[in-house]
Amino acid sequence: MPSYPDVSEFVAYFGWNISYCLLLTAVYFMRHESAQRYFHPVMLLPVATGVPLFCLYIQYGGILNNTWEVGITTHTLIFCLQDLMSYRAKRGQRIVFPWFSMTALLYIVTDYILWTASCFTWENALTDLYLYFSVIGCICRILLVYGASKYYELREKDRIQRSVSELGLQVAVQAIVTILILGICTAGLFFAVMIRDSFSLRFPAILNEDPIVSCLFSVSAVLIILILGLLYAMGSCYRRILAEGMHMSVGRRSRINFFFTITVTLILMVLAVAYNNTVLYRASVVGMYEDGEEAIKASATDLENYLTVAVTTVRVAADSVDLMKQSGRSKQEIEQYIKDQTRRVAEQFDENFTGLYASIDGTYLDGLGWKPPAGYDPTGRDWYRTVLTANGEVVIVSPYVDAQTGEVVITVGKEIADSPNDDGTPFRNVVCLDVIVGHIREVIQTENIAGKGYGMVVNEDGFIVAHREEEKSGRFIDALYDSDLLEKIKNAEEGRITAKVDGEDCTLFVAPVMNQWYSVIVIRDAELLENTYSQLAVKIVVSIIIFCLIIFFYYIAYKNELTYGKKSGGDEPPGRHGTCSCG
Repeated sequence: MPSYPDVSEFVAYFGWNISYCLLLTAVYFMRHESAQRYFHPVMLLPVATGVPLFCLYIQYGGILNNTWEVGITTHTLIFCLQDLMSYRAKRGQRIVFPWFSMTALLYIVTDYILWTASCFTWENALTDLYLYFSVIGCICRILLVYGASKYYELREKDRIQRSVSELGLQVAVQAIVTILILGICTAGLFFAVMIRDSFSLRFPAILNEDPIVSCLFSVSAVLIILILGLLYAMGSCYRRILAEGMHMSVGRRSRINFFFTITVTLILMVLAVAYNNTVLYRASVVGMYEDGEEAIKASATDLENYLTVAVTTVRVAADSVDLMKQSGRSKQEIEQYIKDQTRRVAEQFDENFTGLYASIDGTYLDGLGWKPPAGYDPTGRDWYRTVLTANGEVVIVSPYVDAQTGEVVITVGKEIADSPNDDGTPFRNVVCLDVIVGHIREVIQTENIAGKGYGMVVNEDGFIVAHREEEKSGRFIDALYDSDLLEKIKNAEEGRITAKVDGEDCTLFVAPVMNQWYSVIVIRDAELLENTYSQLAVKIVVSIIIFCLIIFFYYIAYKNELTYGKKSGGDEPPGRHGTCSCG
């Protein structure tokens, strides 16, 4: 919640109040019989210390809680000291030390130190007793279980030793109860967090939080009642099974316990395997998606860096030609500059930069020395018209397949200042650079995800700039794949889409390049999660083997128990034979 809710003291400390009552009840009933009417003056020590501490705590409010908790804990300490002092006085008669009373005493004393430490201000965390005794209190809570186990060990000595199958049944029942309790508590936690997040997002400042707190308290109370009812039902069922088992033969009782234990073990293992495999599958899918997104982003970055070099080259060359024109240089000088730059660019940057060329004052100038045929008009070419539409900015013209070489060629161009013409219409001058997609094809050849899938680069009009299968480069995507694939690529969210490619379900990882191209990695779904499926299969097989081993050892114990029962004459239920009379 944004702030501490204004709730009653009883609701705020409800859990502690109930737990102190349960601890008092446990200490009262788990005292030794010889201590129940024993009295020693030391038993009144908690009263002497509790009164001044209560006066200290009450200064900070919380009358109801302080009265309740100090009163309950004081009574608990009295019973603990009664049991301990009785053991000291009757040490010869009492063999077992009252561990539960001792651990309960330590726990409550630790709580008193915590409460007292919270009433004072400490200079720093190292001197704050509250922190240290918080840890000690956690240890004491664990020791309460140890103390209770010692109490029940003493009682167990008076009972007939249980069979292996009965122990297995008990473990199975405890496992079921534990899992159910954890499941219910986890569900309650997620429900509370969901409510909190929902209100925090919609209403950053909640004026009246009482309805929310009441709702959460009601949910908690229902869960507590559900858990207590579950414990009672499971305990009653367990006692009934044991009671009925006492009137069965050893063989039948062992057989029922054996099959019940196996069934419960199977159910628990199936749940565990299902949960683990679900978590593994989701983690693998998320990891594979992240790897794919990183791979496609790295590829797009590489392509953008490469094209940036081409764009910068054209910008520098265009600005230089523009300055030469303004300074009155001749066309021959400009053409020579373009040839020199073509040679330098191929040597210093990339051999795929095939040459600079320009249209200056209506004349075509080529850096490779190519002489156009008669009637050649550059102003009618697609690259020329596309560059003019960019209003002086560098533009990447849609790729095309060169008629002579068969290579896919990219043109990068820029318009420079116009020149006057005799008829009054100005000459619109441009400078361009042709780039063969050699390096782009090399990038595409290495595009994959863990060695799976293939890459391609698609222009915004669907022209395939480069493809891992070279025969598909220079074709339109609509002619090779579904007609709606290009639209899916353009509208890709979160860097990936799912689509049918060549009749198979595939995942496509997409990243834009220079806002004109799309770098794409295509991978079949079956191939994408192939390793994940293999890992899941291995885990399932290992789980089956483990379950078979568990059955094997259970079966050995079951057979040994039957053999022992037959040897000891335990096959017959109690009371089957009457007593013989003499005389």
